[in-house]
Amino acid sequence: MIVKCSGEYIHPYGRGFIFYTDKPWVEGEIALDDKKIQIHGQEMMDIPLISILSVDKKIALPALKEGRSSLLIEYLNIRTKERFYTLFSGEGPCIRKFKIELLKRLVSNELISHKVGDKWGKGYLRVENDFIKIVPGNYAVHLSKIDDISRRTMEIGFNRVALIRIDIGDKGTQKSMYILAPPLKRDFFWQLLKISMEDYINREILMKLSNREKLILQMLYQGWTYEQIQARLEIPENEMSDILRKLESMGIIKKVIIVNLTQRGKSVMDYLPQEDFE
Repeated sequence: MIVKCSGEYIHPYGRGFIFYTDKPWVEGEIALDDKKIQIHGQEMMDIPLISILSVDKKIALPALKEGRSSLLIEYLNIRTKERFYTLFSGEGPCIRKFKIELLKRLVSNELISHKVGDKWGKGYLRVENDFIKIVPGNYAVHLSKIDDISRRTMEIGFNRVALIRIDIGDKGTQKSMYILAPPLKRDFFWQLLKISMEDYINREILMKLSNREKLILQMLYQGWTYEQIQARLEIPENEMSDILRKLESMGIIKKVIIVNLTQRGKSVMDYLPQEDFE
């Protein structure tokens, strides 16, 4: 078993294109292995990974208990060819880990085309130990080097295709990597890359900052000078210097101040809670 979460579920939350909002939650457990999702509660069911059509589709969901996250799985009943939805809710960190591990397995065997520079190649995408890797081969980029992840379109031959673009900044140079994935699986790749980047920023940057340091970072992003921040927050000069040294040693100030030149600063600020200093 790769990951297991306790919580509540609604099954089916919907079928076909019909969704339910008044069905009761049932206590249960959701577990993931390399081939299927297992749900244990009033009933026991397996959802083969090969049958999953979408994860966390954007639809209206019922209210959740405080501190809980949800996971909505859309899948195809292989026997009846009917679409079903199962909604699970559990503790945020566990559900988030479950989703990451699920996405990794949904893309693991999907062959992609990738381009760095002028050369296209084929391989499999992996996200491991804060690196995005293409295998076979030795291409890998650390998440700290990524400026932005976006959805784009590109002319390839006589066709315009949808793909994922990863902007990479390293040692003053900028380059882009393009990922061309099968249309039915493209959103799984997109979600895996975005949630991996979010986790890295939260773990390696935001969780290491105090509330005051987050506020200073927010003010820098909004254009305040060091002197204005120090006066507005009434911070002693030596304390202000210590905070700035810490932020600079983490590479954050540069990323935020040059936000007009790179999206990496914006990627940090996107996950920083807005602080009220008025």
